[in-house]
Amino acid sequence: MTRHAPATRSLAEIVAVMGLAGFGATLGVHFAIGYTDPLHLAPAYAGCVLFAAAVVQLARAARSAR
Repeated sequence: MTRHAPATRSLAEIVAVMGLAGFGATLGVHFAIGYTDPLHLAPAYAGCVLFAAAVVQLARAARSAR
């Protein structure tokens, strides 16, 4: 959907909010129930780190597109 969207600050912000909601719920529910096995949560942590890196790149692209 965003493949052809221009890189804007608002796009970067909404993508960051989506990631915060998704990864926050995913990791938050595990901590809430006391399930903190690092091996089990490793894919979620890896996905969160990759997502954050993508948001940073998107924000940089939006800043340079001005």
